[in-house]
Amino acid sequence: MKKLLVLGAGTGGSLVANILSKKLPRKEWRITVVDKAREHHYQPGYLFIPFRLYGYEGRDSVARHIRRPLGSAVEFVSADVRLIDHAARKVETSAGRLDYDWLVLAMGCRMAPEETEGLGEALGKNAHTFYGLDEAVNFQKPLENFREGKLVVNVADMPVKCPVAPIEFAFLADYFFRKKGIRERIRIEYATPSRVPSRSRWQTAFLASLCGRGAYPSRRTSRFRR
Repeated sequence: MKKLLVLGAGTGGSLVANILSKKLPRKEWRITVVDKAREHHYQPGYLFIPFRLYGYEGRDSVARHIRRPLGSAVEFVSADVRLIDHAARKVETSAGRLDYDWLVLAMGCRMAPEETEGLGEALGKNAHTFYGLDEAVNFQKPLENFREGKLVVNVADMPVKCPVAPIEFAFLADYFFRKKGIRERIRIEYATPSRVPSRSRWQTAFLASLCGRGAYPSRRTSRFRR
C-alpha cells in the first residue's frame, strides 16, 4: 500500500487530503495528516472578527476540532513535526516516525513582528493585527473605541499570507466607520512595499485612483515608532 503523508491540517492540508481520498483507490493508498494543533480555524473569518461582522465575533465563529474537517478515509496523527528526512522518505514526529511515498507540505506560516524594529513591542498597544484569532479578538475593543484620527493599514513586508486581506480590511474599516457615522473624522491610509497594491486588476486600478489620497505603494516599513 502506498502512503501519502500530509503535514498540516489547515485549509490547504485538509483540502488536499479530502480530495485525494476520493480520487485515489482506498485499497491502494493510505492517507495520513499530521498536525500539532487541537483546533482547525477558518482563517478567512479572522478578517471580520475585529468589526464583529457577519456573525464572526470570536473563537466559536471560526474554530472546530482539528479532526472535524477531515474525511473518514483520512487518518490523523496529533504530533509535532521535528525532522523531515526526504532521502529516506521519513518524518520524525513527537508521536514517532512516519514513512511515506508522497509528501505534501501544508504547514502554513507564522507572523514575525519581531523582524520589524519596534513592531513586536507595539502589538496590542497602538498596533494591531487580524492575522491570528486572539489578535483579531483583541482588536475589537480598540477599533470600537476609535473615534477620530488616522488608521494606517500597513503591509510591513512580503510575503504576506493572503495579500488581498489588508486591502479588504481597509474597505471594511471604511464601511464600519460610515455605519457609526464618524467616517469624516477618520483618515484611512493603506501602505504597502509592493509597487502595486494587489494582483487583482480591478483592485489595483481602484487603489491607484486613491494614490495621494490614502493609498501609498512602494512603502516598506523598516521601523515602527509610537
